[in-house]
Amino acid sequence: MVESPGKLARRVLDGSEIGRCPIGAKEVGRYFRGKWGAKDEFKGLGQFACMSRSRTKCLAIPISEKEVILARKLIKNDSAPGPDGVVKTDLIKWDPSGKLLAWIFNGFMVNQKIPDILKSNRTTLIPKDKEAEALKDVTNWRPITIGPMVLRLFSAIISKRLTKACPINVRQKGFTNAPGCSENLLLVEGVRERSIKTRAPLAMVFIDLAKAFDSISHVHLRQTLVNRRVDPGIVEMINDSYCGCSTRVQTDNGYSGRIAIEIGVKQGDPLSPLLFNLAIDPLLAKLQEVGDGFDMGDEKLTVMAYADDLVLLSNSWEGMNKNMGVLEAFCNLTGLRVNTKKCHGFLVDRNKRNGIQLNQCPPWSLGGTDINMVKEGEMVKYLGIKISPLKDPTSLM
Repeated sequence: MVESPGKLARRVLDGSEIGRCPIGAKEVGRYFRGKWGAKDEFKGLGQFACMSRSRTKCLAIPISEKEVILARKLIKNDSAPGPDGVVKTDLIKWDPSGKLLAWIFNGFMVNQKIPDILKSNRTTLIPKDKEAEALKDVTNWRPITIGPMVLRLFSAIISKRLTKACPINVRQKGFTNAPGCSENLLLVEGVRERSIKTRAPLAMVFIDLAKAFDSISHVHLRQTLVNRRVDPGIVEMINDSYCGCSTRVQTDNGYSGRIAIEIGVKQGDPLSPLLFNLAIDPLLAKLQEVGDGFDMGDEKLTVMAYADDLVLLSNSWEGMNKNMGVLEAFCNLTGLRVNTKKCHGFLVDRNKRNGIQLNQCPPWSLGGTDINMVKEGEMVKYLGIKISPLKDPTSLM
């Protein structure tokens, strides 16, 4: 199975960092400065603005000592420190009862601000590829950004509260307590089996959102929380946590200079997965509302999500084209981009007259660029599994 961004972040936080990036600190710094300092292209949510309201009662109440203790217990004893070097045992020695930390955290909530001293981070790079040659390219390294232990503890408490207040879309399986990877793979197989059984056409497109975690707008995050009617004080506090936020990237030959994080979420902060899911939720909701999905009998299935890995489904070429239009409209508004070179799709048509036909249709396109249509004998990788339009899925392991 493929490792999710959440699992990769946990590897770093648990002290399981493997091999540091051999690329020079200056080159790495230039690359990430360009990435996290990119222009914010968020225009608004437009037609995607209608969302269910949050259950706000649990959000703004004072944080208790019990909440601090429970959240602290979930942090591993050897969890990696932030740039200040503070570890879990330091917090336990300083405040065994959790009373002081609860008092500090409630101060954050009352003032709707995070102290600047807690906005400095360090970033560790995790390899995306196993080949030594590929790892000479900085784009083949995934950044995991770690903040101070105190802020991570606070983020964990807020994340737990916000999760209760703002349930995510049922089609989103990434960063959830459920075995989402397995669920989505089983759903893919279920769709294929139903297509065979009912001889219904099946259109499926695998979408690659280009570096979504590193490019999502902070204004987008804020607007999503506002639309969910999250307590205004909580919204301002979360927004402030990214104002003046910075990091230094660790390589094999030292750290880069300070880099301002003006766009993207911190992969390594407990609140980031939920913020990302909430920001993607309007797209999933709109696809379910106006998209043209695959008929599963009791419902139409239009989209599946595992964090930023999306699969669009339909019963026809025209229906999929409509779904792609919804996706494109969302990206145009939010500034997120689709990597069309890594998007793959197919249309299988099973009818009595012509038998099984594969891709007897024009390719779908995004932004004027055609996506790759998966041919007979070819496979597309989804969550670590090779999927063929006409054959059973094959494990990559």
